[in-house]
Amino acid sequence: MHPAERLALGLYSLGIPAYGAVIALVAALGNPKARLWHQGRRNWPLIVRQQVEACPHTGPNIWVHASSLGEFEQARPVIEALRAQQPNARIWLTFFSPSGYEVRKTYSQASGVFYLPLDTPANARSWVAQLRPQLALFAKYDIWPHLLAELARAQVPAILFSAHPRMNSAWFGRWGRWLYGPALRSLSHVYVQTEADAQRFRSAGYSRVSAVGDTRFDRVWAVAQTAVTQDWVTQWAGDAPVLVAGSTWPEDETLLWQALQAPELQSIRLLLVPHEVDEAHIQATLARVGGSAPRYSQLNKGYDTHSRVLVVDVVGLLAGLYREAWVTYVGGGFGKGIHNTLEPAAHGKPVLFGPKHQRFREAGELIAAGAAVEVRNAADIQDVLIRWQNQPQTCIAAGEAAKTYVQVNCGATAPIVRHCLQLLA
Repeated sequence: MHPAERLALGLYSLGIPAYGAVIALVAALGNPKARLWHQGRRNWPLIVRQQVEACPHTGPNIWVHASSLGEFEQARPVIEALRAQQPNARIWLTFFSPSGYEVRKTYSQASGVFYLPLDTPANARSWVAQLRPQLALFAKYDIWPHLLAELARAQVPAILFSAHPRMNSAWFGRWGRWLYGPALRSLSHVYVQTEADAQRFRSAGYSRVSAVGDTRFDRVWAVAQTAVTQDWVTQWAGDAPVLVAGSTWPEDETLLWQALQAPELQSIRLLLVPHEVDEAHIQATLARVGGSAPRYSQLNKGYDTHSRVLVVDVVGLLAGLYREAWVTYVGGGFGKGIHNTLEPAAHGKPVLFGPKHQRFREAGELIAAGAAVEVRNAADIQDVLIRWQNQPQTCIAAGEAAKTYVQVNCGATAPIVRHCLQLLA
C-alpha cells in the first residue's frame, strides 16, 4: 500500500468512530432519524448471528448493500433475478440509512435485512466472519474501505453496479483516490451506467469495468407494466385531468398551489404525495394547499369530491399512482435534488421538476428527448400546463417520448446477474 493510502486509511479509521459518536449525541438530543440509525446498530452481531442461524435457505450466500431507498430500487431487480435463478439462496440485504431500512426491513425477497455496521476494522472482520458471504454486491456508490479489504482477504468477490461517478466524485479526487483507490482495486468488477462512466474509471487506472446501464430502468419498467387502475382516484377526480405530484417538499407544494390558481387551470386536480408523511409534515402540507383537502388515509370516512387537492399520507403508493396522471411533477428540485423521474416516465407521462437536477443524468436526457421540462417558478409551471392543456397532442407526444426513453434503456440487470451466477458456480 502506498504511504499516502496508508495515511488516508488511518485518518478514516479515526474518523469513523467519531462519526458514530456524533450520531449517538444527535440521537440523544432527540433527532428521530439519528435515533433510528444509532439504535438499529446496537447488538448487531447478535442480530446477525440469530438470523443467519435461523435462515431456512441453504443455497449460495449473497450479500447486497444499498445506502438508502434509491439505491435499493437499483438493487431490487438484481436481487429478484438472483432469487428467481437461485430460489434457495441466502440473500442478505443491508442499508446505511434509516430511510431505507425502516421502509424495507420486511422485504420478502431477502433472507434478512440489517443495518450496515460502522466500517471499523473490527466490525469488518466480525461482519464477514458471521455472514460468510460468497459474493458481495454494492449498489451505485456506497463502498466501504475496511469491509472491502476484509472481503478481499476472505477471497470473496465483490461487484459494484449501476455506478455513475460524477467528474468531481470523491473516488477520483486528490484525497479520495488515496482512500478509495485500494477499495476500488479490490472489486471483482464495476458495472457503470454509461460509457463515459467507464472511461472515467479506465482513465483512473481501473480496467475491470463494463458499461451496461442503470438497473433502475428495469425496475420502473416492471412496476409500470404491472400497475393497476386506482378506482379511488377516478371517484375523486372524475373526468378531470390529474396532476400527480410525487415526493414533494414545501417549496414544491407552494409553487404548485400558486400555479394552479390560474383561471385556465381550474379544472385540474392535484394528487399530492409528499416525501415526508409524518403527521406534522402532512398538517403543514394541508395548510399550504388551502387547509381542507382530503387525505388518502381518511377516504373510507367520506370525503369532499369537489376538492381540487387530495393528499396521500401513506408510503408505498406513488410508483403506481403515476399511472393515473395526465401530467406528473417530481419534487426535490428546489432542495437537495430531484427524486425519481423514471417512475412517471415508465408510465408514459410527461414530467416537470425543479432546477436541481444536474446530478441525475436521466433528468437531462428526458429534457433532451422532449419528455420533461425544468420549471423554476410558479409561472413556469403555469405556462407548461396551459400549453399542454391547449395542445393535447404535444402532451401525449411528451409522454410517449418518456416511455420510449425508459424502454430503450432497460436491460442492465441481465449481464450483472449472469456474472454473479458465474462467480457462484
